[in-house]
Amino acid sequence: MIIKKLFDKNRTNGNIYKLKCNNVLIKMINLDQKDKRILIELIKNSRQSNSQIAKKIGLSKQAVGYRIDNLLKNKVITGFYCVIDTNKIGYNFYRLALKLKNTGIKKEKEIIPYLKGKKNIAWIIKTRGKWDLAIGLWCKSILEFEEILGNFLNKFNQFIEEKYSSIAFQIYDLGNRFILNHNITKIELNIEEKKEKVDKIGMNILSELSLNARENIITLSKKIKISPRLLIYRIKKLEKNNIIRAYRPILNFEKFGLTYYKLFLTLNQKNSKITKELEDFLEKNKQVIYTTKSFGSYDFEFECLFQKDLELFQFIDKIRETFPDLITNLEISIFEKVFKQSFFPNSLETS
Repeated sequence: MIIKKLFDKNRTNGNIYKLKCNNVLIKMINLDQKDKRILIELIKNSRQSNSQIAKKIGLSKQAVGYRIDNLLKNKVITGFYCVIDTNKIGYNFYRLALKLKNTGIKKEKEIIPYLKGKKNIAWIIKTRGKWDLAIGLWCKSILEFEEILGNFLNKFNQFIEEKYSSIAFQIYDLGNRFILNHNITKIELNIEEKKEKVDKIGMNILSELSLNARENIITLSKKIKISPRLLIYRIKKLEKNNIIRAYRPILNFEKFGLTYYKLFLTLNQKNSKITKELEDFLEKNKQVIYTTKSFGSYDFEFECLFQKDLELFQFIDKIRETFPDLITNLEISIFEKVFKQSFFPNSLETS
């Protein structure tokens, strides 16, 4: 597969930039060791207080707060979220990939707002490769997914050349390990038959933490309208029940000179042993941040970060060398622009 190169490196006034395919220069960040150590602590647990982080890295509380504010100001971090296992509360994760036709900018400006307005939709991403749009949805059932998809096709089917839909039944969240000197605990998200009951207060807590995982207890308790003590208890309960799995920063990968790739694999051998070997192989590479098994046209998917297309191609070659007869087809999508990104379904907030 030949992929158009998305960027070149350029230097301007001593700064390093990347030139993206839309001719926009992205300034890459140069972090010192203290900033890197703060990022590492935030990746481990973004709900750590400034004081807790300060004790670990040998800075004052004020200095940690100042540096985090700068990371936000410079858009190295764009926010904080909590990893929520929505499977446990009855919402499975569906994905939809679209190849468009006969769509200019005007028609795209109709399609994107329509999708953004749907509460079930978690993310919408413009991609390069076989697919033009990648969409993620939370749905309680396949019937709900089919209804959402049907309504969309009734309106825009003449602009869809090809589509691919699937339901993820196992996702490994490996975290942003490219910054760390060691691995962090991977998070396994599976379709659950047993569901946890979460009341309205619990749903509101999840919603607020998905918007800002570092929200302090006092401010959060006022929003939820419960006492700080009760709020702390409720958060710990959500963590104990594995509904809240982690607290993470939202990183701007472009600031690190990285491009986000998603690979779709069709496998020749479809047994659990060989798939586990592939998962273990991918897990050892810190550029890989997600692996997914799903019901759909593809057997296996993974997402990764590399500075250059060549690095990705070399990694693919290594996979093929390690598993010479495993992969019968491989598709690559390059994430270009995020139109929507959310970490908890808006429709659940008051349910």
